[in-house]
Amino acid sequence: MLPFLTKFFGNPSSSYAHGVEPRKALSKARDQVASLLGVPPADASEAITFTGSGTESDNTAIRLAMLANSNSNSNSNSNSNSNSNSNSNALPHIGD
Repeated sequence: MLPFLTKFFGNPSSSYAHGVEPRKALSKARDQVASLLGVPPADASEAITFTGSGTESDNTAIRLAMLANSNSNSNSNSNSNSNSNSNSNALPHIGD
């Protein structure tokens, strides 16, 4: 980790030269986590997300849970008005 705090400190999402090494390291870390979780390497960039803080992680988890619940409601009962309560039951399912 030390090289990325002292020498390779660029933004991995940037297009400038300082971001090249951090981008490679981030990709390697993502592949390692994907391997541990059994995610195929081709899917790692979509399936593994690193965040910058606990708040960002919490917000991402809540947003994805609400989206998943909304999608499952609209897929399971297309004749009902799924917009009226598509997100109202999302939070209780986070711990499931």
